[in-house]
Amino acid sequence: MPDVEFMLRAAAVVAAAALVAGAPLVAAGQALLAWRPVSFASKASKPEPEVTDDAHVVLEIARRLQKSGNVEGVRLCKSLIDVLLKPEKKP
Repeated sequence: MPDVEFMLRAAAVVAAAALVAGAPLVAAGQALLAWRPVSFASKASKPEPEVTDDAHVVLEIARRLQKSGNVEGVRLCKSLIDVLLKPEKKP
């Protein structure tokens, strides 16, 4: 018959080791999961960028053109922003 005291001590050692090593093991596991490659399914489920995102890009281009002194380019960017932000007409 196995010694009960030995079994209790062994169980206590295992429990103590789990308590001490638990948090670092969980952190290491999360770090490994963060480095996994992104699947194609998650890329495909991303929503398309909204029109306001496009308007922000055009606005940044307009700022660069204005900084370089290109008045005509800034005017064209403003027109494009107006078109992008105009609500679509439904048929």
